[in-house]
Amino acid sequence: MRRTLAAGMLAFTGLAGCKNHSVCGAYATMNLPGVTKIDSCDANPTSEGGLGGETTASGEDFMKAIASSGYELGRNGDTTFGNARTMLYFRKAGQTYFMFTDLKPRGNGNNYFSIIPKPGEPKNWLPEAAWQKVLARRADQKVVLERVSKLGELLKSNPKAPAICAEALESLDPDLTKSAKNVLVNLDSRELRGKDGRGPATLRDSLATDDESAEYGAKLSVLAAAREEIDRLAARRILPVVSITDYVVASQGTPKPGDLIHFVSLGAAKFEVAIVDIKEGRVLCRTKAETETAKTPPKNAPTLKGKDGKEVAIWLETVTDKDLSVDQKISVLARAQLAKMSMAFAK
Repeated sequence: MRRTLAAGMLAFTGLAGCKNHSVCGAYATMNLPGVTKIDSCDANPTSEGGLGGETTASGEDFMKAIASSGYELGRNGDTTFGNARTMLYFRKAGQTYFMFTDLKPRGNGNNYFSIIPKPGEPKNWLPEAAWQKVLARRADQKVVLERVSKLGELLKSNPKAPAICAEALESLDPDLTKSAKNVLVNLDSRELRGKDGRGPATLRDSLATDDESAEYGAKLSVLAAAREEIDRLAARRILPVVSITDYVVASQGTPKPGDLIHFVSLGAAKFEVAIVDIKEGRVLCRTKAETETAKTPPKNAPTLKGKDGKEVAIWLETVTDKDLSVDQKISVLARAQLAKMSMAFAK
C-alpha cells in the first residue's frame, strides 16, 4: 500500500499496512533517509517505545539527516571513548533522543535502526563538534609535539639571553593572562625525547600516551579536556620550558633477594628555565636552577607490612622520566624562577 503523509512528514514506501506501523510524532521531523519499514512508533516522548524499523541508509546518513533537520547532536561525556563512538544523543525543543549509529543488517540486507526518547539525558552533554575534535586528538597532538620538540634545539642555538625578559609578554601572547601559571613544558619528557627522556613529564594530561587501548576505556570528558589543552598549547606563542642539564642519582636501601622492598631513589637535578617566543624563534630570557629530590617517601607512598606487622614503605621513583606530579620540588622552583623572569608569570 502506498501512503502519502502530510507536508513536512516523511514519505515511506514498502511499509506494512497496519496503521500502527507508520512514522509518528516528532520522529517525522527527523527526515530519516532510506526507511523501508517501521516496526513500531510511540509518539509519547516519555515512553521507552520510541521508533524502530529498517533502512537502506547508514548510521552516518541518519546523523546528517537529523542534524540538517535542526537537531543538536552530542555525546555522553560520562561514558568511555569506546562507547561514545556509537552512542549518539540529539535534542530539540527540550526533548532528547538516543540511538546507536552502528546499524546492524537484517536478513533482507536492510539495516535495523531504533530511536528512543531520553528525557534529561545525558547529564554531561558533549557537543558533537567537541566529539569530532576528540577524534582528531592524536593527529593534532602530533603536530603540537613536533612544534614543541624543536624548542630544545632553539635553546642550544641561543645560549645567551637575559635573566629577566625585557618585553611585556602579554602584548605578544594575550592568552598568558589566563593560563600563564598552568603551562610548563619539560623538553626532556618522554613525549618529546622518546623512551630516553630524562626529565619530568609535564605534558602528561594532554600529550601523555600512544596507548590506544587505554584511550578506548578513558572517560570521554577527560579526553575532551585533554583535547582543549592541546588547542591551548597550539595557540600559544610564548611558552615557558624546563630543560634538565644534569641529574645525579643516589640510591638507598637496595633490596636483597627475599627482602621486603624498601627502595628510595634520590638525586640532585640541575636545570634551565627559559621563556621562548615560538613564533619568532627567540629565547626571551633564561636562568639556571638546581634542587635535590625529596629525601623521604611522600605521605601517599604505597606500603607493605612485614612479618612483625610493621609497615615498610615502598617508593619507586623513576630516574629516566621524573614526573612533576611526584617530585614537586622541580616544578615549584621552576615556577618561582618564572615569576622572577616576567611579571606575566607572577600574577
